[in-house]
Amino acid sequence: MLAGRVLSFPIGADGKLGSDGCYYIAQNGSGRVLVVDEDRKLVRTIEVATPYVTNGADTAFVTGAFEQWKTPYPGAVYRWTR
Repeated sequence: MLAGRVLSFPIGADGKLGSDGCYYIAQNGSGRVLVVDEDRKLVRTIEVATPYVTNGADTAFVTGAFEQWKTPYPGAVYRWTR
């Protein structure tokens, strides 16, 4: 998040590491996850209510916080399926 880097861990339908050819990038501060293909082109955007998105996955369990600097960090977990 604050390091400004993208980590990729592709997960197959059976839960094992695999690849669908896309990267899911949690865009912290915007309340969205960007889906980018191997050619670095934006495929789609996943919008969520929490602005401070921190995580995403293939069957996306996206975590986000409404307030990133106030404990206990109220937020939500979203499940998104293609």
